[in-house]
Amino acid sequence: MISDDDAESLDRLARRLGIERRFRDYFGREIVVSRATVETLTRAAWIAEEPSLLDPVLVVPENVATIVVPLNGELAAPALDWRLTLEDGTLIQGRSPVVGGAIRIEHRLPLGYHTLAARDATMALIVVPLTAWLPPELESGPGTWGFALQLYSLRSRRDWGIGDFGALRSFAAQACESGARTIGINPLHAPNLADPQAHSPYDPASRLWLNPLYIDVEAVEDFSESPQAQHAAQSVRPPDAAALVDYGCVANAKLQILTLCFDSFLERHRDDARGRAFQSFVERGGTALRDYATFCALAEHIRATTGIQGGWSTWPPGYRDRAGAAVAGFEREAAQRIAFYCYLQWIADTQLRSAAEATARGGIGLYRDLAVGTGADGADSWAAPEVFVRGVSIGAPPDPLNAAGQNWGLTPFNPAVLRRKAYAPFVSLLRANMRHAGALRIDHVMAMQRLFWIPHGRPAGEGTYVRYPLDDLLGIIALESTRQRCAVVGEDLGTVPDGFRERLAERRIFGCRLLFFEREPDGRFRPPAAYPPDALTSTGTHDMSSLPAWWTGADLELRERLGLSTPEAAHSARTDRERGRVRLIEALRTWGDLPDEVTLEALVESAYRFLARSPARLLIVQLEDVLLQSAPVNVPGTRDEYPNWRPRLPIDAEGIMQTPLAQRLAAILRGLRAPP
Repeated sequence: MISDDDAESLDRLARRLGIERRFRDYFGREIVVSRATVETLTRAAWIAEEPSLLDPVLVVPENVATIVVPLNGELAAPALDWRLTLEDGTLIQGRSPVVGGAIRIEHRLPLGYHTLAARDATMALIVVPLTAWLPPELESGPGTWGFALQLYSLRSRRDWGIGDFGALRSFAAQACESGARTIGINPLHAPNLADPQAHSPYDPASRLWLNPLYIDVEAVEDFSESPQAQHAAQSVRPPDAAALVDYGCVANAKLQILTLCFDSFLERHRDDARGRAFQSFVERGGTALRDYATFCALAEHIRATTGIQGGWSTWPPGYRDRAGAAVAGFEREAAQRIAFYCYLQWIADTQLRSAAEATARGGIGLYRDLAVGTGADGADSWAAPEVFVRGVSIGAPPDPLNAAGQNWGLTPFNPAVLRRKAYAPFVSLLRANMRHAGALRIDHVMAMQRLFWIPHGRPAGEGTYVRYPLDDLLGIIALESTRQRCAVVGEDLGTVPDGFRERLAERRIFGCRLLFFEREPDGRFRPPAAYPPDALTSTGTHDMSSLPAWWTGADLELRERLGLSTPEAAHSARTDRERGRVRLIEALRTWGDLPDEVTLEALVESAYRFLARSPARLLIVQLEDVLLQSAPVNVPGTRDEYPNWRPRLPIDAEGIMQTPLAQRLAAILRGLRAPP
């Protein structure tokens, strides 16, 4: 590939792969990336070129009447014959002169995924809309509103120690009856069920499939038909009063009972309409579902026989290769267990659809969340290792909140492989997460332009940015958004490249504007009128303090208790917070009708009244604010020090909208954001 002493060759190849040799950090400083980092990343990302007359893919906007197709290499002929097969099978043929190393196709093509062929080469030709799809509620007018929640935290009168799709359906029905138009939820991605510590929704084994732990066991038809499952449930059902989710206990209990449900299903429904519906689901899932189910069954088998419960890189060597003989032999021997994991996806999909239907009565429907990456040792990277970059994690460079930078431990897509595969893995990812959704949040949406790669074994500060094909990816997002009728929100917080938010706005992809971050240089809160219309607004996110915790300083006390602040930093933070409270009172008394007596309930009401008066067309109410919760969902920078992704809400889903504060908030938002 490159010689160790050929700096010019290294620079040239790094540029072609999009690896930046220098960048500006959050503070505006120019960072020169070390040669060691650049070489490590270059070697990790490099793939052998495959000479071809045509590039693997070309993405063009729908308003283009002349498509310019670049050609690779010298072409002796003055003209080139080509064949264009549209997505619907229509064939268009032509002959175009070769001018300036390219041909021009004079056709206005429909949206979709088409195929261009010339000589012995083919190219995917993707025609995309100019903007993403928006529902009527987000097109114009005063905008609308909804709630955001962590699904695992929901309680219900029959849950099994974790929130589930039944609780989601129940809450959504009541919230939408109160005027909410959408319900935002954490990523539903599938974890490695054999590893009880792998429970972060933002560090999944697969972003293509659902977390089976969210299945409402007692709502499964096969549970009601199985006396064995009902009897066993009496002894294994986890306690529902626990303040924290015990993922290991939940997984053991649910998998045991759902196995009995599957046995009953095979006995009763193998050849009837329900059995055929399952088989149809499996066929539609295709190779991707088979890969995921095999991973789950194999991880379970390895844990049971060896005690290993980590990712696939810790497995016995023969099982690490998806295409190897050992895995093929296991598939033959464990066919029924693999089918069981397909069954779990079918049940989860069915229950998610039911919850989505309840939410859709509000207008927009479910607002789902797509994590920025997948676990390095998860099902996705095991099934398609060539799509991901090994030996690299993604994260963020140092900023005011993380002086050492962040390493998220996730593995990135290889942009060169994405192009070679005509973005098919990215398309599949969007479709999987837009399913049963009216809106999709894309976590760390700046990844569409660049991602911060960190070589394994190096601190985050020794990483650098790697460029991704922004225009192509935004175009495909717009195409899938249009086809799935799913609005898109990009989480654009942190270090944002110059001009990036403007690019999102051009595509009608909403950005995020959070109360705590919308401040002037002197600390004053920006007025509601300063918020842009094509945006989601809220008080915070899952990585931030709730409004009650921020106001009382409970978040600062927690950071001190966990050892995340030095005494000097803690003192400075308390001083800044005192100034922040004064500034917030000023803003809320001016634009939020905050009364003289500042109680926590009055503060929450005033803050959301403030945000509701902004032009931002989507307002999301954090459920932790409604229930005056101080315990954070997640404390960035911690792993075992704090029970991240485990705290549960104090009351049942059925009772949340009956609380006085929830009712008053709903009335305020209905009044300020009534449809025209």
